[in-house]
This record gives sequence, C-alpha cells and structure tokens, in this order.
Amino acid sequence: MADAGDEDCLLLLVLLEVALLGEPTALEDCLRLNTAAVMSNMIRRYRSVCSESEKEEMRDDKRRYSSECLAA
Repeated sequence: MADAGDEDCLLLLVLLEVALLGEPTALEDCLRLNTAAVMSNMIRRYRSVCSESEKEEMRDDKRRYSSECLAA
C-alpha cells in the first residue's frame, strides 16, 4: 500500500470482512465508524481486485487483524 489512505482503506476492508465472518469485535468497530459510503467503496475496491496475490494479501491482513483483536 502506497500511502496512509490506502492503509486506512485496507484496515476498513479487513474490519468489514471480519464483521461479515461474525467476529463481534470487528462488527462493533464497523458500527462505531458509521461509514456506509466508505464501506461501499471498500466493497467496490475488493471486487475490483483481480490478482490472486492481492486477494491473498488481503486475507493475510484479515487473519492478522483477527488475531490482534482476539489478543486485545
């Protein structure tokens, strides 16, 4: 990720994915953020990811975030 904006977007994407997988901590974070427009952009961005390596990188980030949430 090139800049902080991209990293923030990826973090929000991770939060959304974890929330959709049923992790309550991430769901609470998503609700607290109250960013429906940002979530919509994240969904579009995720759908536009073509390369399997980028998808794997996002899955790794999701797993890492999940571990951090559980450790907190």
